[in-house]
Amino acid sequence: AKAGYSEHQLGLALDFDLHKINYDDFADTDFAKWLDKNSWKYGYILSYPKKAEELGVMYEPWHFRYVGEGHAKYIHDNGMMLNEYIEMLHEKGSIIIQDENGNNKWYVQYIKADGNNNIKAYIPKGSEYTVSGDNMGGYIITSVLE
Repeated sequence: AKAGYSEHQLGLALDFDLHKINYDDFADTDFAKWLDKNSWKYGYILSYPKKAEELGVMYEPWHFRYVGEGHAKYIHDNGMMLNEYIEMLHEKGSIIIQDENGNNKWYVQYIKADGNNNIKAYIPKGSEYTVSGDNMGGYIITSVLE
């Protein structure tokens, strides 16, 4: 990536490293297997899973990106990559995500900005929410439902 524009420099991603382990061997370690199985529970996804190779992107089992718990759960449960998830939001417009215990529920919506970069979104009264740009002229609004 161009200097100053990588996921790392933007604070969106991190790479894990194990002392004396070559990156080529990282995926076979117990640590990498744990990350693969559990990282989504903490809001992280594997940025470049094996299926990324279909797009010409190298598999990087050490490279994780924070997307938030609800998004990570949906991406994990549906075997998606981030770009597939965003495309799905563009198509559906909104989804509701709930964790296994029923303790957390998120209302996620995609809204395309108008020509003045304005949006109108439904935010449930009293809900905590985040707004993230999608780098394609729209926004993903995530509201925590009670």
